[in-house]
Parts: sequence; structure tokens; C-alpha cells
Amino acid sequence: MVLGWLFGGKAPGLVWSLLLCLLFGTACHRTTDVNGGRNLLFGKKPMAASGVSAVGRLTDGVAAWNGDDWEIDLNALFRDEEAAVTYDLGSVVTIRGIWFEADHNDTYRFQVSEDGVVFEQLWDSSGVRAGGMQDRFTDKLEVTGRYLRVQPLSGDGLYAVAELAAFSELPKVFPPEPPRQRGTALELVVRTRVLMFAVAAVAFVLFTFQGAPLWWLYLCGLLPLLAGVGALESIDRAWPVEQRQVSLVRAVSAAIAAAAVLRELYAPPRFPALRAAVLSCLGASALIAVLAFYNLGRPQFWDGQTQQPTSVHLLDLRQYYQTAKYFDEIGYRNMYLADMAAYVEDVPGATLDSLSDTPMRDLSTHRMTTIGEQRQKIESIKQRFSPERWQAYKQDARYFREMMGQRDYLRFMLDYGGNATPVWISMAHFLFSAFNANTTALFLTGLLDPLLFLITFAAIGWCFGYRTMCMVMVVFGANDFIMYGTNWGGATLRHDWLMYIGLGACALKRGRPALGGFFLGLSTLIRAFPAITIVSAAFPALWWLADLWRSQQRWPKWAEIWEEQRPLLRVLGSALITALVLVAVTTLRWSWPAWGDWFWKVEKLSADPHANSVALRGLVAGWEQGHYQLLLARWPLYAALIAFFVLGVVLAMRGRPLEQAAIAGLILVPVVFYAANYYIHVVCLLPLLVSERRAAPGESRLSATDGWIWLTLLGLCVAQYWTVLVTDMPLHFHQSTVLLFGGLTAIVVALVRGDVREGRLDFLVRFFTTKRTV
Repeated sequence: MVLGWLFGGKAPGLVWSLLLCLLFGTACHRTTDVNGGRNLLFGKKPMAASGVSAVGRLTDGVAAWNGDDWEIDLNALFRDEEAAVTYDLGSVVTIRGIWFEADHNDTYRFQVSEDGVVFEQLWDSSGVRAGGMQDRFTDKLEVTGRYLRVQPLSGDGLYAVAELAAFSELPKVFPPEPPRQRGTALELVVRTRVLMFAVAAVAFVLFTFQGAPLWWLYLCGLLPLLAGVGALESIDRAWPVEQRQVSLVRAVSAAIAAAAVLRELYAPPRFPALRAAVLSCLGASALIAVLAFYNLGRPQFWDGQTQQPTSVHLLDLRQYYQTAKYFDEIGYRNMYLADMAAYVEDVPGATLDSLSDTPMRDLSTHRMTTIGEQRQKIESIKQRFSPERWQAYKQDARYFREMMGQRDYLRFMLDYGGNATPVWISMAHFLFSAFNANTTALFLTGLLDPLLFLITFAAIGWCFGYRTMCMVMVVFGANDFIMYGTNWGGATLRHDWLMYIGLGACALKRGRPALGGFFLGLSTLIRAFPAITIVSAAFPALWWLADLWRSQQRWPKWAEIWEEQRPLLRVLGSALITALVLVAVTTLRWSWPAWGDWFWKVEKLSADPHANSVALRGLVAGWEQGHYQLLLARWPLYAALIAFFVLGVVLAMRGRPLEQAAIAGLILVPVVFYAANYYIHVVCLLPLLVSERRAAPGESRLSATDGWIWLTLLGLCVAQYWTVLVTDMPLHFHQSTVLLFGGLTAIVVALVRGDVREGRLDFLVRFFTTKRTV
């Protein structure tokens, strides 16, 4: 239009020719004439590239400023020394000079070939002393070839190249000075793109509505699609992404789900929410959150044998595999003793004398000690094993030692060892006794947890509804309570107790109280504290008893209790039978002292203050020295807060169904127990407090109370992103504790307030509002 206006109608063909000449002439100038030289690589795409991300950056004509960081958006990243990129120069040419910009402390090898099959060394670059991205070059070449290959030769493993140039004719001024830009750190690019995706997804769910024109729906749907592709591309370029970026993805998944809930809950009558938009955003958020739980697919651990990342949770399995498989010999208290006895027999030159000052935890007292102090116990531990079992133990210990590396293997003798109940130990013993420790087998057993996740998520979707399933998945993956550097992803049967609670709630929802009691009882016999779900399941029955006494001034007869509370009695009976059978079986297998040892261990763990605890006790008294004195000084506050949460949950459960009453007990886990951060993952099941209801198109399936509960949980997940920025881990968990109890308080208040609005607590309202005369 502008050209037409300038030239009085159509732009003459001459004008278009001039423009094309300018455009292509500029490109040709940069390609074939760089200050009199000829760059053979400018604008070329490689004929082959392996292990190289953003390979187009190598020949785009733009270099980074010297000194820039290696991990910026202007650079191509080479994964390792096996990564390589190969260019076809079009014909056999003479290469007289090479210039490139790369990270300062890495070296690269350039090779040349005439047939693309057999390559000969052309030039090996050296590193430079100055830091960051730096130029390297040579003009001493006179080699012919058609194919040019570049790959890292040595360095720190962080290989980045901003620009490559190969010259058949050297420029008049060499080395050349290419156009340069200031790069942006890839982690900033990732966070920016992820936030852009979040904004686009929120815009999609907010601005679409029922009855909207089709073109508008397509336009709105295109926004998150394009933004999502951009976010994925940035993650791929920056791979492997660090924990902060993963935590942002968690927060974003929760924020998108919150927008979907808000849109459906508070939709203006004139613009009712588009059901497809709400459900697609919830589904996408759920999948993203679960992927974020698994670190977006990045393995969390390091294989010391292959020097590659591994998904096998070596730190956790080192504790639980050996404890469970060799429980007959080492029980809960002797694993480190056996490890050290095997170590000095297996490692050439290792002796108890040379290791005497190495710190280790005495699992029989939980206090720190040294190998020298435990020498007598280490020397005698082998007597507990038969010769065959001792050889097997040494083989399994050798596997973990080689995988973890000797330094970390010794360093992690500070852990408190396995603390699962004899029931879990029995199941794991049966499983782990089937094979010697090896990566393939432990990877396969590690798949049992995600299999349980899928089964539980599917069951929740079937029993509670699609939205509830998505909410559970989002909170499961988007909360950061589970993280302590890593999470339990890659471990074996570490989330089983959590999924059994979910399956128990599903069974109760479908009117199968005996099955529900079995799952709740099984969860209790694995981790003990899920017993609180069985206790809280009885809260509605307590209200029934109170109402009967208040209205008729009498207690019910046994026949009435059986008639009115049959589902609860079946839950309690099933849970009791499950507990008795499992305790009996494990006692026969391990003997009763195994349970005594477990009780002792749990008592010790609960008694000692821990930096990674997320519980009311830590909120009141902190984690530092003087914890007990402070707790004693603040006992009125501590008792009042316990009473607030317990009474709040009891009040909220009047007239509630069994499944909601059982799940409400999870609110009390960090209140009455001194729970470690891992077990606060129970918050992922709190969305089951909500009941989806039938609704006409455009109406919300949630009440205001239910919506508030979901939004509180999602807001908690979003807010946790800022706790990730705190690198002081005790302070990090203390801040997480503050957030947790802020969220739990909001949920309890919402539940009680909803009951007041629905009339379930009218008698209490009347009691406190009726004027009394003296």
C-alpha cells in the first residue's frame, strides 16, 4: 500500500527488483564477502547434527559479546564430547581459516572430508584464559574438502558455541569482527516462555464463552497452542532445566487450573463459561503437574558407573532395599555396620583404621558417631549372616557403592535409615529378594508407584468426577512439600500408603465400606499416621450420637447403632481385621520385637527436632536449638491451635459422607503428628472434600465453599514457588509450614462457614446468638 501510494498505484517491477536485490545482496555480502573474505558457513543448515540444540545459532551471523555466559539464547549447546555437527559446503573447496566463538575453557576438533564418510583432522582449538564466551581462530590452514565437522574435544562438559565461520578466502582483517548481541540467559528465556504460556492459557479460558463465534474460539485456542510450543522449545534448548524452572512449571499448572475454576464458578450470566475450555485447561494442567512431579522427565540422580543421569532413586533405595531384603540380619539398627564391614572387605586398601574418623549415624541411638567408635560392632556384624547371605549382601552393597560413588556412599551414612513398618518391610522383602540389586530391576520396581498413581487417578475420575481427578493430579504434582532437593520419584513403593488412602475414599464413595476400610487399614499398617482417616471417618457418627442425645435425652441401642451406622461399622471392622491379620502375619515372620523396634524408631524420629519437618510443632517452636524449651514456653498457644483445628474439622463433618470425613482427617496430619515434609503430600487428596454436583450448561458444578477449597489448594501450590527461591533449607521448610497452615486454616474456616450457610450447624448458631437472662 505504501509503495502503491508512493508510485501512484502499482509499485513498478523495478522497485520490487531493487528491494530483492538489496535483501539478497545484503545476505550475499555477508556470506561471500566478509571484509574481503568468503565465509563458507553463513546461513547454512547442517547436513547432520547429533546432540546439539539450537543448531541454527551456529551460522546465523550473530555472535555473543565476549565474556557472556555459556548458557544464553545466542548459543548452540553441545550435550557432550560425542555431540557433533557436520556441514556440506556444496563442493570441494580450500579451507584457509576458521573462526568461532565458544565457552572459554573448552576445546573443539574440526575435521574435514571429501566424501562425507572418512574424516581427517583439520584443527584442534585450545582454551583461553579469559572467562565466558571467547573467540578462537586460525589462519594457518590450506586443506581441501567438501564436508566440515565440529565437535567438542575436552572441557568442563558445558559446551556452547555462538558462531562458526570457515573461510576459503581470508578477510583483509583477520580475525573478523561479526555482529554481536548481548545474550539472555536460557533460564530466563524458559521462565519467560512458561509465563507467556500461562497468560495465554488463562486468556483462553477467560475469554471464551458459550455461543461465541467459531472464529473467536479458534483465535483464543491458538494463543496457548503457540505459546505452549514456544515454552517447549525453550525447555528443549535449555535442557536439562534446573529446579527453579521446574517449580515455576508447577506453579503455572496450578495457576491455569485456578483460572478454570474461577471462570466456571463466577461466570457472568451473559458470558457463561465454555465447558470445553474449562475441561481442556484442567486436563492440561493435570498432565503438566504430573510431569513436573517427575522433573519434566529429567532424571534426578547420577549413575557413578556410566557417568550419566539415572532415574533410579539411589539414595532412598540404598536405605530401603538393603533394610528390607536383609531384615533378618540387620533389622532397623545395623545397616551401616554391615555396609562398613562389606566396604573394608571389598575396597582395596580400605581398613577400619583408615576410616576410623569417618562420621556415621548409630542407628541404635540415632546419635552421630564415627566408624572408629563403632569398630567392635562392625567387626561382629558379619556373624549375623550365613556365608551365602553375606556374599549376597556384599554384592548388593557393592552395586550401591559403585552407583553412588565412594564419597557419597560414605557421606550418606548420616541418614536415619529405613523406618517403614514391618508390614511394608514384608512386602518389600518379598519383592527385593527376587533379584540382586541392579539398575534395570530397580527401574522396573520403581514403576510400581506411577502405576499406582494411574490406578488411583482413574478411580477418582470414575468415583468423584473428571474435575476432581484433575484437581487431585494438579495438587499432587504442583505442590513443593515433597521436594528435599529431590522427591520420591524413582523410588519403590514410597507412595503406596498415599494411594491406598485415595482408593479407600473411592471405595467409600461407591458405597463399598468394607473395601474402603481395607485400604485405609492397609495404609495405616504401612505408615501409621493414616489411622487418623479411620478416626475422622467416625466424626459424623459422633454428631449423630450428640443429636440423638440432644433431641431425645438418651443413648442409642445397639440395634439402632447397627441400623444407622452400618457403613461406618463395616469400615471400622474391615480396618480392624486388616490390621490384626497383617500384624499377626508379620509377627510370625519377623517376631514381635520387630514391631517394638519400629515403635522405638518412630518415637525417636518424632522426638528429635528436624529441619525438614512441616508440622504445627515446628510452626510454634521452630527447628533450631532450644526447640523443646520454646515449645514448653508456648504450650498454651500450641494446645489452642491443636484444639482449633481438631474442633474445626469435627464441626465441619456434621452430616458429611464417610469419604469426606475420612479425607478431612488428613488436615490433622501436620497438626497432631510431627510430620516430615514428604508426608505433607497428603494435601493432594484434599480436593476430595469437594462434591461435584449436577449442573445445567453454563452453571458451575461447585458450590462457593467447594470452589474456595479448591482455589485455596491451588493458591498454596502457586505461592510455594517463592519458597523454592530460599536456599536455606530449614528456613525454606519453615516458610512452607507457614503457607501450609495458612491454607489449612482457610479450608477449615470455609468448611465450617459452608455448614453454617447450609444449616447443618443451626443449633450451634442459635446457642451462641440467643440472648440469655440471669
